[in-house]
Amino acid sequence: MYQPSEMTKLMREMYLFQEKSKKQIENGELPLDFPEKFKKIHTAELSDQFEHDKSFQNFTNLYFKNIDRLNNSTKENAKKDFNIAIQSCIACHQTTCTGPIPRIKKLLIK
Repeated sequence: MYQPSEMTKLMREMYLFQEKSKKQIENGELPLDFPEKFKKIHTAELSDQFEHDKSFQNFTNLYFKNIDRLNNSTKENAKKDFNIAIQSCIACHQTTCTGPIPRIKKLLIK
């Protein structure tokens, strides 16, 4: 029986949070601050075929930098800043674990 890794569970929870953030931004609101628990991405247990290598660390650092930017954004810039954060997810997934990319792209705000 398939048991998702700690990272998979965390990513799924992050995705749901970002879906809510997207809706808030589309409604002209600022999203809620990104939960601290998601910073566990740096240490969460990965599936056997993946590892926390230097590339992964660089991408996660960039992602959190972009999330900080979004957390400090204005209503006028929230859409752009949100999309920048989501693009950093896509960039990371292009190098490792490419399966979720189509789903992640659905988070982008047009």
